[in-house]
Amino acid sequence: MLRRQFLLLNIVLVIASAMTIGCSAGRRVGVENNAHPSTGAFKHRTGDLLFQDLDCGPTCDAIEAVTHGVDGYHLSHIGLIVDRLTAAEYSATHNVLTRSDADWFVLEALSVGVILTPLPDFLARSQDTSGNPKVIVGRLVPAHQPLVPGAVERGLSYLGTRYDDYFEMGDDALYCSEMIHYIFAPMPGGRPIFELAPMTFRSPETGEFFPAWVQYYQRLGRPIPEGEPGINPAAISRAPVLRVVHAYGQPDRSEYLGDGGFEPLVGPPHLFIDNGFTVRREDHRLASH
Repeated sequence: MLRRQFLLLNIVLVIASAMTIGCSAGRRVGVENNAHPSTGAFKHRTGDLLFQDLDCGPTCDAIEAVTHGVDGYHLSHIGLIVDRLTAAEYSATHNVLTRSDADWFVLEALSVGVILTPLPDFLARSQDTSGNPKVIVGRLVPAHQPLVPGAVERGLSYLGTRYDDYFEMGDDALYCSEMIHYIFAPMPGGRPIFELAPMTFRSPETGEFFPAWVQYYQRLGRPIPEGEPGINPAAISRAPVLRVVHAYGQPDRSEYLGDGGFEPLVGPPHLFIDNGFTVRREDHRLASH
């Protein structure tokens, strides 16, 4: 009798889970069950990618205007999750300071360079209207999980690398998504899992450079690298090798309208990754961060 009740309960749960899969266009995959068995809280894995809707003013607004993440999310920053033991072992052998009471760290490239940030500090940077972090979590599909240990080792070796203010690939500096591209780049056949695309710093509405980028590069005394190869957090979030496994809160979103582009969308997160999400080529030439 108990076995029969257990089987019936499982059937109900399977049906209920199937009903949660999204109804918008494109092939969508539901969020995986990554809850801790005793507490029900989300459980990270080393190698998870954190995508953040970072409210940093006109520059982030300009990035988000021409980059569109999975399910229409506005995503302007990315980091890599590293567990405390791995961070502690690396810090002990390479004299890198970490906060001992943090269970998880985020390896990220910020204006100060490549650093390890305690996860609570990372999550506290930007909140939605409910006070929750504007962060979603991506995880490599099982077939690509063997890449994680090497990627984490390469990523930690970048600690202390200066920030790439110019957003140029191949120099001795790194911006956030450039770092992720490089640490996951080695694959059989040499093809990266997060590929580059030509960048644009122009408004999709006017075709002119965003004033924020004009001022930014004027301060640097450099030309805007329009059309140069680059990468950005939003493009990485749409990679078919990733699954969205958790959302801490509600990043801002836009809805894809076909040839009409995107429009702002307010509502709860779908928590689905859309591997069939299609954008026009001119929308895919995205400014990087």
